Amino acid sequence: MNYAEASAATATGKPIEVCVTGGKRRYVHLAQVGDRVNATLFSTVIMSYYPDGRITLDTGGFETLTTTATFNALLPDGQVWKTGGVLYYHPYASVADAQPFQNGHLELSVP
Repeated sequence: MNYAEASAATATGKPIEVCVTGGKRRYVHLAQVGDRVNATLFSTVIMSYYPDGRITLDTGGFETLTTTATFNALLPDGQVWKTGGVLYYHPYASVADAQPFQNGHLELSVP
């Protein structure tokens, strides 16, 4: 999902089903806040989309399977995974370009 898609999805006001973990469906709520669109999982803003293509990912302290699966469902490209207790993001094009999260936070520039 990119900024335009996220912004359009806010018009429905309905939550988006993103994944199933622990046998339960998980939903994200999207809301336009100023110039960005926030994606909220439970009560935590975990992603923000910006008109210039930036996307911020933030675990909110919850580095869980559900958070990781939600990132992967909502990212327009690439994948988030956890290894050795550290979350990483990499574009599908190159695992060598993997970027580690810093304190549960990562900012991406997605064309």
